[in-house]
Parts: sequence; C-alpha cells; structure tokens
Amino acid sequence: SLELLPAGAAAGTHFLSLAATNRSATTCTVQGYPGVSLVDAAGKQLGAAAGRNPAIDAVPVPLAPGQAAHTLVGFPNYQNFEGGVCAGPSASLLVYPPGETRSATLALVDYACPGFAVRAFEPGRNEPGR
Repeated sequence: SLELLPAGAAAGTHFLSLAATNRSATTCTVQGYPGVSLVDAAGKQLGAAAGRNPAIDAVPVPLAPGQAAHTLVGFPNYQNFEGGVCAGPSASLLVYPPGETRSATLALVDYACPGFAVRAFEPGRNEPGR
C-alpha cells in the first residue's frame, strides 16, 4: 500500500514522504525510483514527471510483511516562479512503483514546477525533516 506523509521543507521546496508498505504474507523487495507525476481530476499529467534526485543510492530494500520503505518527493514552492512556469493545481499524485506498469493515485493538491524530484526508496516508513 502507498501513503503520503509530511516530511518537512527546506530552501523553497516542501517534501512529502511516499511510504510503501508490504501488505502481503511474503517478503518482497523494492529498489529504485518510483515514477511520480501530478495529474488533474481527469487524470491528465500536469507538467513534467518528477526527475530523479540521486541523493540516495538505489539499493535493494527487502520488506518483510508489514515493513515499509519510503522515498522523498520534493515539490518546489510554486510561489517562487513567475506565472505560467508551473502547472496545476493537481488533484492527485500518480505513482508507478519501480519496475511496475500499474499505477496508483493518491489525492494531492500541488503544482508541477521545475525541480520537482523524487529520491530512490530507502528503508523505513518516514523520516521527517531529512
């Protein structure tokens, strides 16, 4: 399962932690970057998909049943850009887990601006302020 959790802000960008929890009865592994885009109420992508932030190495993260991994998604504050540079507001965050072709949507109102980025998954559910 996926959920969005608050994760702080810094230097004109606010962050959300995208947590992925293993709800199956067997261990699985997540590795790499999810595909992340903002979409409108009709499901149309707004602006560019999130770029990859290489701050975290993409290593395998084994998840036993009930365990979670998270990635930080950075949203530059749209107020810092001139009109027309950012696309939005969105209705949802569209997420493709690494290596998957099926997506999930999570309700989210935000803007797609230059610098919209996502890190690779790392162990744990959430690390606020990181």
